[in-house]
Amino acid sequence: DKTLHLPSAGKEKPNTPEAPGPPPKPNGPPPFTTWLGIGAITSSDASGPGPMVSVGARVPFSPMFGVEAAASSGFGWLKVQSVAGSSEVSMQALTLHAILDPWADLPASLSFGLGGGIAYASALGQPSEGYASHYDSTTVGLFTARIGGILRGSNLSLVAYVEPGIFAPPVTRSASGTEAARVGRPWFSGMIGLGFSP
Repeated sequence: DKTLHLPSAGKEKPNTPEAPGPPPKPNGPPPFTTWLGIGAITSSDASGPGPMVSVGARVPFSPMFGVEAAASSGFGWLKVQSVAGSSEVSMQALTLHAILDPWADLPASLSFGLGGGIAYASALGQPSEGYASHYDSTTVGLFTARIGGILRGSNLSLVAYVEPGIFAPPVTRSASGTEAARVGRPWFSGMIGLGFSP
């Protein structure tokens, strides 16, 4: 007898799917950045800066442009001197800025903003002899420019800004019908804080 040895197909290895790689990193800036920080606030006719706390958020609507909203409050009193005596002035502000940030998708970025909002100022006087004093408060418009910087990690970031501006109209203190001090022409604040982005 002759035996024919026919070739037999070997067992093929099953095709195993490759493990998926990490998801691609999204292009562009994060969907939002929030922050909480401390800084200083001062004004014209004030003897020096006072401490300030600020909370805010940035939301981009294109790779280079976005909006920033912030609330700032002095947690001390600014000293304002005049011939009528001294006053302690406290200020709070709500602002909204249009932001240009050409480097928003990089780990470090520098931004420029223009905007404004409202400022609330309250004053408690300490009169000189011959003058009377009282507590008073007012709300005025605020126009500001902002230069900011962000240094990003994975989700946390270091956020800082400086913000000069003016009150419209200015807040004035009068003595015997004459202007003795003017607050908010100009106005200045600066902050450094901790930010978060998803």
